[in-house]
Amino acid sequence: MASPGSNLTTTRINRLLRPLRNKCNSLAELPSSSAAGAPKATYSSSAKGWSINDRPPLAMLQPARPGGLRPLTEDCMRTMELARRIFAVRDCFKNIIQVSFNAGGKSSIRRDRQSIPSLAEFCSMVIGSTIQDEFDTFSAKGRDDSDFMGEDEVLDIANEIYEAVPTHYRRWTTVSHALQMILNICPHHPTLLALLIEACCYVNLVRESHTLLHTLLSMAISSSPTSPSPLSHPAHSSYLIDLCATWVGTSEASAVGARSFRTRLTFTSILVDVLENSGISDAWTCRAVTTFARANRKTEYSSFLYITTALARSISQDGQTSLTHGEGKSGHNQHFIAAYRRLNKWVIQIIDDQWDQTKSADLDTEALTNLLACAHQSNLHHALPQLEDPELSNNIITLASCCLAKASSAQPRRDGEALACVSILTEVTPIPSTFHVLISLILGDEASSSNEWHNLVITSLHDHASVLRAHKFLKLEASLWACVVRMLEGDSYVPPSPHCDVEMLRELATEAVDEAESRCFGTARSLPATPAASHLGKKRPAKSPHGEWEWEDMVGSWIRRSPVVKRPKLQASQSAVDTQRTLRSANTTWKHARHSFPARKHPTSASSISSASRTSTSSVSEAVTEPSVDEEKRTTGIKLPQISKAPCIRNFASILADAQTNVTVLHRRTSWSGPQPQKNIEPVTPYRPRRTHSPREEVFIPPAHEDTFGSMPSDDSMDLFTCNQSSPLTCK
Repeated sequence: MASPGSNLTTTRINRLLRPLRNKCNSLAELPSSSAAGAPKATYSSSAKGWSINDRPPLAMLQPARPGGLRPLTEDCMRTMELARRIFAVRDCFKNIIQVSFNAGGKSSIRRDRQSIPSLAEFCSMVIGSTIQDEFDTFSAKGRDDSDFMGEDEVLDIANEIYEAVPTHYRRWTTVSHALQMILNICPHHPTLLALLIEACCYVNLVRESHTLLHTLLSMAISSSPTSPSPLSHPAHSSYLIDLCATWVGTSEASAVGARSFRTRLTFTSILVDVLENSGISDAWTCRAVTTFARANRKTEYSSFLYITTALARSISQDGQTSLTHGEGKSGHNQHFIAAYRRLNKWVIQIIDDQWDQTKSADLDTEALTNLLACAHQSNLHHALPQLEDPELSNNIITLASCCLAKASSAQPRRDGEALACVSILTEVTPIPSTFHVLISLILGDEASSSNEWHNLVITSLHDHASVLRAHKFLKLEASLWACVVRMLEGDSYVPPSPHCDVEMLRELATEAVDEAESRCFGTARSLPATPAASHLGKKRPAKSPHGEWEWEDMVGSWIRRSPVVKRPKLQASQSAVDTQRTLRSANTTWKHARHSFPARKHPTSASSISSASRTSTSSVSEAVTEPSVDEEKRTTGIKLPQISKAPCIRNFASILADAQTNVTVLHRRTSWSGPQPQKNIEPVTPYRPRRTHSPREEVFIPPAHEDTFGSMPSDDSMDLFTCNQSSPLTCK
């Protein structure tokens, strides 16, 4: 028996292609068959979307039944004529396939067992499509053109090409030539393309089937500013599912081996390619794509992940310019926001499947790794500046952490998946609501009983937190526990059972937050975040020397008890005095003024000593400033504290003491008997040197009843330059 296609001579090939060309021209001449996007035929003229009353643009036309009722309207007659010419083209194409491959014979069955064509067969297909392209190029030129060739000359060139192709490869060239002729001449009507796909899938034509499916999906998804995509029509919610069923086929309806390349995954890859080329449009969020993605999630999870990854890439490519005019001000921006929310819903579903132990084993790790890598390259783990809602970025972080936990515990280890997760988690800054979706899944587990719920929740949280801590993601660990506390303390949380011990879980989560934050910020744990309020009025034992908890009745809550501040003992030494004198004499930056001065640069203990010396009498000052021999011995070897450069704030008593000490007496008091100490007017400085007395100098000690503060009225206490007549000591 002769091999398929061995009887395809150039003469017979021309007899097969000539009627096909005539029927294609007849279909193209029909006015109503111009383009699938004509308003009367397929598209709505409104950009707001399709109405349920609009005619479905992708509906299949049915052939006219012989002996049926004649249509009553002109529109019905035009539709029937369009269907008749479409089916006529389909019949001619099927005839060429049957002649070329002996469809229905035993030889075709043996050939169809080869799932992938050989390289020589692919070359024959390319030659066939090139012949029609060259024919159209020469036919489009006018007679005045120097390269113009008549139809007979073009046919002669095509015959020469067929003669150069080996006989057993001419069938591929002939079928490819016929298909390219249909696509170049006929309008891309959905009914015509769907019929051609069925014909090509029947004999396992790989390249032709892919070409037709890509063309049909491109036509169904294409949109314009004035019309939505045909796929978004409400009547086409299951269009992709039905088309995929036709593509996959069944063993009874397809030739043997024909299903080897027609899988759900290949259909999804072609759909994803068309959707990405279309950019962000209404097709991404239409019911047809959503329904198809939901079906793939149940039947073939890899296809669902591929669709999600493609949407992430489209958002990344379109995100730079989609919201430049403001949110919701254009149809494109609305499509972008809708696609952004759709991606977020799909990511939440993936997190749910990843956490579900019954589904996690069936997940495609390679497709999941590609999704995480795409999210990292697209910068989706960071919130978009145009959108205030960080929900998608939080869910990407949650998905990466879940995948990291799975990859770390898998045997063998999945280093590629773990690397993609680490690259995302390293660059993020978590917030308390980052793990909201994950915590909702953990706390909302209704499968366990109330007795097991607490242990299962704590185990799941500790396992997830330990993975983050092992990879040094301390902030993410703190965010995980903070999200648990935030959800348990919220009013909207409802436990799976009323017998669940939510209060104990909240206390444990609160302790975990405190421990995680202490590890995160590199400080020792000082106090728990909140005490255990088991008994009112009882203090919680302090877990740190820095303080303890106590119950405050005024606010009705636990507060940290303030530590008791002890005053340092007054210890003065001659070495400390000498050091302060050196610092005072070396400081030359102070200005002479009568207002407040910067604080002295010495410790608090020295300030207390100086303040006490001013408010006491001269004898007491001398007694304090003259240390004994025993004190000198005790203070010898004590390292002086470093002088602080930060200014301190004086109180009113210190300012008043300085003013009284620096007062200049212009009118001597006659009531006093005895020598008056001679005083010189000196500039007031912040570091006033201490006066020293020689052994021979007589120190004047005023009477006790004439104490400075006791003799001066309160309203004249700051009158430092009062005259003698108005002095309160003379006016008696």
